[in-house]
Amino acid sequence: MATTYDWVHKEDLRRRFFSYYGREFLEVLGIDVSEDNPLLFEVLQLFPRVFDPVMHLLMIRFLNHSLEKFWKNNFLYQPFGKGPWLCLNPACENYLQPVVTKLVIPEKGHREVPYAYLEHPQGIFECNCGFKYSRSGTYRTELDMYQFDRIESYGQLWEEKYFTCGETQRQKFQDTAFKLSCSYSWLNPRNRLRKLEAFWQSLK
Repeated sequence: MATTYDWVHKEDLRRRFFSYYGREFLEVLGIDVSEDNPLLFEVLQLFPRVFDPVMHLLMIRFLNHSLEKFWKNNFLYQPFGKGPWLCLNPACENYLQPVVTKLVIPEKGHREVPYAYLEHPQGIFECNCGFKYSRSGTYRTELDMYQFDRIESYGQLWEEKYFTCGETQRQKFQDTAFKLSCSYSWLNPRNRLRKLEAFWQSLK
C-alpha cells in the first residue's frame, strides 16, 4: 500500500479499507466514503492539524488489527536504519566498515513546514576516529550508505597531517578540504569518496 519513496497507493488503500470495514459502517460513523473525497487518508500525512479521533482509531485497527498491539509496540524513528553505519574516513583503519554508532538527528524544521525534519531528516554521523559527516534524506538504495552532504569534522588523523605541512601546503590543504566538505554533491557517492581517498593519499 506504500512504496519505499513514502508514496501511498491511495486507491489500493481505499479499496482495502472499505473492504475491511464496509461502507455502511463507515457512513454510520460519519466518514465520507465518496470516491472523490481527497481528504479521506490525510490522517496518514504529516500535517500540523487535528483529525477526527475516530479516524485515528479506525486506521490503527486497520493497520495493526489490535489497539492493544499498537500501544505495546515501541515505534522508533529510524530514517537511516538501525546502524551501525559506515565510516567514510579514508584515513581510518575502519574505512567503509560499519563501525559508526553515534548518530544525531536534529529535531528542527522550516517554520513554514512543520515536521519537515521527519519527511526530510538530516543525520550527523560521528566515528570514533573523529571523522564526522552529515547527510539528508532516508536510505533508499545501497548507494545511499556512501552518501554525505557535508564533512562536519575531519578528525585527529587529518589534523595531525595538516600540522606537518608547510605554509603553502596548508593553504592548498584547506582549499581542497573545504571543496570536499561541501561541494561535489552532484557526484556519484562512490566517485566523491574516491576524491577523498586521493586527497588523503596525496598527503602521505
